Amino acid sequence: MSRAHSRLLASVLAVGAASAVFGCASAEAPAPEPTSSSTLEPASPSEAAPAPGADDEDRAAPPPPSAPVTTTTPTTTAQPVAMTGDAIGATREAAKQAARAEARSATKTEQKAKPQPDVAGGRLKDKLALASPVEEVAAPVDQGGTFVHAGTNPFIETASDALSTFAVDVDTGSFTFARRFLKQGDLPPDAAVRVEEWVNAMHYSYAAPPKSQAVPFAIHVAGAPSPIARGKHLVRVALQGKQVTTAERGPTHLVFLVDVSGSMEAHDKLPLAKEAMHKMVDGLRADDSIALVTYAGATGVVLPTTSMREKGRVHAAIDRLSSGGGTNMGSGMELAYREAAKQLGGGRSARVVVLSDGDANIGRTSHQEILKSVKGYVSEGVMMSTVGFGTGNYNDHLMEQLANAGNGNYTYIDSPKTAERFFVHELNGTLETIAQDVKIQVEWNQDVVRRYRLVGYENRDVADVDFRNDKKDAGEIGAGHAVTALYEVELVSTSPSGPLGTVRVRAKQPRGSRAGEHSVVIAPTVLQDRPGDLDDDARAAAAVALAAEVLRRSPYAEGRTLSEAAALLREAATGPHAAERLELARDLVRVEPRLAAR
Repeated sequence: MSRAHSRLLASVLAVGAASAVFGCASAEAPAPEPTSSSTLEPASPSEAAPAPGADDEDRAAPPPPSAPVTTTTPTTTAQPVAMTGDAIGATREAAKQAARAEARSATKTEQKAKPQPDVAGGRLKDKLALASPVEEVAAPVDQGGTFVHAGTNPFIETASDALSTFAVDVDTGSFTFARRFLKQGDLPPDAAVRVEEWVNAMHYSYAAPPKSQAVPFAIHVAGAPSPIARGKHLVRVALQGKQVTTAERGPTHLVFLVDVSGSMEAHDKLPLAKEAMHKMVDGLRADDSIALVTYAGATGVVLPTTSMREKGRVHAAIDRLSSGGGTNMGSGMELAYREAAKQLGGGRSARVVVLSDGDANIGRTSHQEILKSVKGYVSEGVMMSTVGFGTGNYNDHLMEQLANAGNGNYTYIDSPKTAERFFVHELNGTLETIAQDVKIQVEWNQDVVRRYRLVGYENRDVADVDFRNDKKDAGEIGAGHAVTALYEVELVSTSPSGPLGTVRVRAKQPRGSRAGEHSVVIAPTVLQDRPGDLDDDARAAAAVALAAEVLRRSPYAEGRTLSEAAALLREAATGPHAAERLELARDLVRVEPRLAAR
């Protein structure tokens, strides 16, 4: 390690060495039994698109919330894409989306627990008192920042709407950000907790698709009486991406877009970002390349495109970075995309990696405005990863939305150990996209399922009529990534004789324009008899979802505790992922007293 690197590492060790977990599942487990999971089968050409669901006038409203977050949530009205000859269906879809949005927003209209900090424009004004540091986390974290609560998905009556459609999400930023608080025995901001990012931050042992299979992912389903919701069943739908080694992935060009404004001065911001970049550079191949762009009050190319055969030049350029000035992210983004697009093509991928606290305060400051100037580059195939740092003024909403709209992923770095996992051990998943615009649609069988609720994915909702609209943007899956979604369902009979439904997945090849469709039936044999019969991965996912629901004050977690989630995590703590499950269980128990006092 060089002397400069030693100084950098010493400056960031105070952030703590909390271990990180991300959604890139391993594939060391053998293929599961057909009764609990299934590798995808190509959809039959005769399968027609299901008709959009009926109007939602009879849909049951969710129960009154117990203690929802009082925070600013943007009001959105879905704009369905009218399918040829189906204007009526599009009208119904608009009504359906409006009803869903109204039901979700209804979970944020009352407050029964202790008053929360005032919120204006999604920015928390008050700073809550923090507990003493716990374990290796040295500095307290500040709850100030910009967070937007997306609401809580309600239960849907299957007879009114049998279709559930959403874009996949492999972001993990919400979990890692919240973990900083848990480590200190404190509670994260309610609006910073997104269930799907917590679930997908954990590792699972789903079987990867065979090397001979052309489709780059496998579909797995499982189900049983719910271990977290009495009287309901839990159905897990998961995708596991194929593994790609460093030698197998294509060459890549990265543009580090680094925020060097004055707000990045703290030890857990620019110094930690520099350490993370050093780690990534060390893991790249000789045929990869990097450019370095910075932005503060002004923007500039600090290092033009440089081959990884000259890693010393790159390390030196990173070492020279220092902070100061305002934050003009918009102009920096445009410059970074121009640099990335120059190297795109010829089998080489291009990606902009944004390292920032998200506190844009000069020029274009919203994610819509920032991305407007680079829309053409995004459509050409330039990808984006956003990497968040710090607390206090942290803009979680901007960083997450930039990644969603920029065809990429969002993570948050809270320690050198997290940087090691994301930029070293899971680097191929970041650099090698195996499927783009991935959408999942579950069609529930109303003869078997009375009603259902998708747990999380509120801001990844896709209009049902857009499932087969290949122009509609969705989520991306990287090599080795896993995507997990959980449904709570109420069955018509506890012993169903027919299939619960069908899972359909649409995805494009990287930089492709037409999506392929694949499906698997949720057979009744998938359902286990007892909650304890669920595999450890499903129980771990359920436990993490319960914890996130409790922390974000979901009305569907009323009366539940973090200790229950921790107990379930301990039960599922077997195999290669036992340590991270036990660690999270300890963190949840640590903050239980604070939750009870809230």
